[in-house]
Amino acid sequence: MSVALVVSVLLVAALVRSVFGFGDALVAMPILTIALGIKTAAPLVGLMSLTLATVMLVISRRSVDLKATKQLFPWIALGIPIGIFVLINAPQEPVNLALGLALIAYGSYALTGPRLPLLHSPFWVVPVGLLSGALGGAFNTNGPPVVVYGSLERWSPEVFRATLQANFLVAAVFIAAGHGLSGLWTERVLGFYAASLPALLAGVWVGRALGRRIPAERFTSYLMALIVALGVMLIAGGLGAW
Repeated sequence: MSVALVVSVLLVAALVRSVFGFGDALVAMPILTIALGIKTAAPLVGLMSLTLATVMLVISRRSVDLKATKQLFPWIALGIPIGIFVLINAPQEPVNLALGLALIAYGSYALTGPRLPLLHSPFWVVPVGLLSGALGGAFNTNGPPVVVYGSLERWSPEVFRATLQANFLVAAVFIAAGHGLSGLWTERVLGFYAASLPALLAGVWVGRALGRRIPAERFTSYLMALIVALGVMLIAGGLGAW
């Protein structure tokens, strides 16, 4: 039963990641944390993220915004140890609630408010990178800060998905290594991961086919709607844990 649940959740998570470029951890973490516990869910989702980032980056490597990737890399790497420390020592629920509220506020504003300004200041790569790394190390949710940054930079859908994978890959390597060195790679975690590999690859294949059918002008609206939905999931998970 546990294996079937894990495979099903990771299949849906991979599908969402392939269509939008992120969102897999925000889909998988609340469900798997409730079903398996945070110290099994976090390293399992970390391995999933590493696999998906590698596969998707190989497929779409020519669309990566290299400048943005190089700017974000060092700050993401610096934020990851902070997040792993939080994973081991701090409660998850307050962070989930705060992140969920922030996602709902941003997504709702982007859907209903005035057009957001362009963001070209190099200053923002520092807080975006640090926050992304910290959230990734703690809960594998390193996507939202980079997603917000990319939407303000007006990346096209293909550049958006590809550049996210480049940033997520370096984060995933450090996160997975941190989980392994912290003793979180148990036999149970590795068994769930091995059972889910075919589902992950199937999710990428189906998701790419669906992603190509989404018109560019609608991509941002769908993306913001997904951000709001994931914010609601995080808040619901945090309140449920309390």
